[in-house]
Amino acid sequence: MGGITKNTWFDRLSLFQLLLAAILAPMLTYVTLLVVPQLILILGGMFAVGFMSGKLDPKMFAIMMPQIDPHLTGTVFGTISSIVTLAAPVGSVGIVLLYNLVGATAACSVMIGVSALALIWAVMAHRQ
Repeated sequence: MGGITKNTWFDRLSLFQLLLAAILAPMLTYVTLLVVPQLILILGGMFAVGFMSGKLDPKMFAIMMPQIDPHLTGTVFGTISSIVTLAAPVGSVGIVLLYNLVGATAACSVMIGVSALALIWAVMAHRQ
């Protein structure tokens, strides 16, 4: 939905603001899983994660396109696509293993921590 909708409030945000929203969405979803595990809130959080990703990706690629040598475009975007394709299932397996071995609280807490680290990293990189 995020990639195909136009003229939403999120379209006015800068790339950095969208990045922060895309990092905060899963963090808040995991907090919801820990504090108020209600199906409608979890589904809303997952929709927000996907929606923000759909808004962030086109803007990020539009900014990257002029920076990349035309002969390397396929290589760069293929590398990014491969990393995302591998990272999603590996991360999911890690969360599920942690959930089964230690418990829900530990799995959600680790993911909140990872999201917090990503948020701190994004803010620090933006300041430089």
